[in-house]
Amino acid sequence: MKTLTLWQQVLYRLVQLIASWFPDPTERSFYQDAAIDFRIPYWDWATPPPPGEMVYLSEFAEPGIQVYGPRGWQFIANPLHSYKFRPLDPEVFSEGDHKFPRWTETMRAPFETSDNQSIAHAIEHARPALQQRLYTLLSNYKDYGPFSNKYWGIATNQSQYDSIESLHDAMHVLVGNRGHLFYIQYSAFDPVFFLHHTMADRIVAMWQVLYPMSWVSAQVAMEHSFTMPPGYAQDAFTELKPFYADVNGTFWNSAMARDTSAFGYSYAETSSSPGSNLAENQARLIATINRLYGPSGSSNPARKRRRTEAGRDPGARSQVRKGPISSKKVVDFSHDVDFVSKLITDATVYTEWVANVHVQNGALNGSFTVHFFLGEVPEDTTTWLAAPNLVGSMPVFAMKNMGSGNHVSGTVPLTSALMHLVLAEVISGLDPKETEPYLEENLRARVVGESGAEIPVDTIDSLHIQVASSQVRAARNEWELPTWGTVVERFVMRHG
Repeated sequence: MKTLTLWQQVLYRLVQLIASWFPDPTERSFYQDAAIDFRIPYWDWATPPPPGEMVYLSEFAEPGIQVYGPRGWQFIANPLHSYKFRPLDPEVFSEGDHKFPRWTETMRAPFETSDNQSIAHAIEHARPALQQRLYTLLSNYKDYGPFSNKYWGIATNQSQYDSIESLHDAMHVLVGNRGHLFYIQYSAFDPVFFLHHTMADRIVAMWQVLYPMSWVSAQVAMEHSFTMPPGYAQDAFTELKPFYADVNGTFWNSAMARDTSAFGYSYAETSSSPGSNLAENQARLIATINRLYGPSGSSNPARKRRRTEAGRDPGARSQVRKGPISSKKVVDFSHDVDFVSKLITDATVYTEWVANVHVQNGALNGSFTVHFFLGEVPEDTTTWLAAPNLVGSMPVFAMKNMGSGNHVSGTVPLTSALMHLVLAEVISGLDPKETEPYLEENLRARVVGESGAEIPVDTIDSLHIQVASSQVRAARNEWELPTWGTVVERFVMRHG
C-alpha cells in the first residue's frame, strides 16, 4: 500500500504537470479539472471481459499508441507495453535467461521479442479459476492471517490453503512467463507490475470492508528483508521501513495504514455513501462482488430467479443426467459454465471440490508451477497453459538462492471442470461416492520449472497435494455471499 501510494503521488504530479502544458486556456482548464481526480488505475484480471475482448488488455501488446496531449495527436512508445532501460546495466540482470543482460526493454514470455499472444491465451484460459479463487477468498476467508499470506505451517488452518498472496503470485508467473515479471528482483520494471498490485490492494480493501474486525496479528518474519531477519517478531505496530509517515522520522506501521483513506484514496466498491452505515456498505459491496466475481448461478440469484419464473430453468435434478462414468469424451474446461444454478438443490446446497497444495518455497531454487489435468497430459509442455483439459495451476513465485525451507500453499478449484464433465455426461454428479474415485483415477499433476522443462513430481519430496470437498450453501440473494461448511479431505495424491 505504501509503495502504491508513493507511485500514485509521482504519477499524480506528472498528470498535473502535463495538464498545465495545454496552450489553449479553455482546454487547459478542462484537463486540469480532470487531473485533480486522477487516481492510479488497476487491471482487473478476474472479472469476465466484455464480449469480443480478452482479459489481457490489448494495450499491453501494442508497442506504440496514438495519444492526444498538449501537442495534439502524437504516436508514442506505449508505456504499458514495456519499460526501456536507459541505460541498460547488464550487471543488474544476472538471474534468468542469459539474454536478460542484453535486452534493452522488459519482456513477457520472451524469445527474441515478447510473445503477448501466448500470454493473452494463457490468461484467458486461467481467468475462470482466478475468478473462483478470488470469490472464495472474499466469501470464506474471514481471518486476515490465512487470507493475506501464502505461508503454510503446523498452525495453519488446515481447511484454508489459499491467500491473496498466492493469487497475486499466479499473475506474476502467468504474465511474466520467464520474462522480467517472472523474477522477483526484476518484476517492478514491467509496466503491468503496478496495475496488478493496485488490483491486489483493491482486493484487500474490499476484504477489509467485509471483515473489519480482523487485521495483522503477531507473527514472525518468514524470510529476510532489508530491514529484518527471518524469525523477527512483528505485529501491527512494527515499523514499515523505509516509509516515513511524517517529517519527524516516524515510520508507517500496519495499524496506521489499515484504511486506504489514510492515504487519501478509496475504491468505488469501498467508498461509503453519505449517511450509510457499515451493514449497508457491506450489502452494497457484496452485491458488487457477486456481480463481478461470483459464478453465474450464485452470484446473481435475481437473474436465476428470473430464469426460473420464465420457465427456462427446469432445476438441477433435470439438468444433471444420471449415467455411467465415461473416460472417452474430450471436454474443454477453458470456458465458463453456469455450474451453481445447475447444481443447487431445493436447500440451495452444492458440493465444492478443490485441490490444495503446499510445497517448500525453495524446492526448485526459483519459480515453478504445479499444473492439474483431468485425463491424458499433452507431451509438449509448451501447450499446457492452453490445453483444453487443464483444470488449473498453482504457481510458486520464488527467488533463486534464497534457500527457503518454508512451505507455501495455494488452491486450485475443481468444481467448474467437474461440472463440465457432468454436462457432458462423463460423470453423473458431484457426490463424493462417485467424484472421489473419478478424481483419484483421472486427476494428474505435473510440474514445470523455471526453464520451462517438466520436473518429475516424485522428485519433489516436499510437494503435498490434498483433494478436498465442502458442502456450500449458495447465496439466497444478491446481498449474500455463499456459506462454506467443513472442508473434508478426500484423498492425498501420491503421484502425478
